[in-house]
Amino acid sequence: MDLRLGSFHGQRELRPTFRLIRKRDGEWFDYFYEQFTSVWNAADPYQKVWTSSSEI
Repeated sequence: MDLRLGSFHGQRELRPTFRLIRKRDGEWFDYFYEQFTSVWNAADPYQKVWTSSSEI
């Protein structure tokens, strides 16, 4: 799993980026996997809002 940490108004290319491998980094891999799936499962499905200027 490749991770890039977010920052506030920071340059994208300077944000810390690292790779976790389940076999090597078990606890950290599980932690970030659980964080991702928790956010994913809590999200609302995307609903396209059509306006008069939207393309069909």
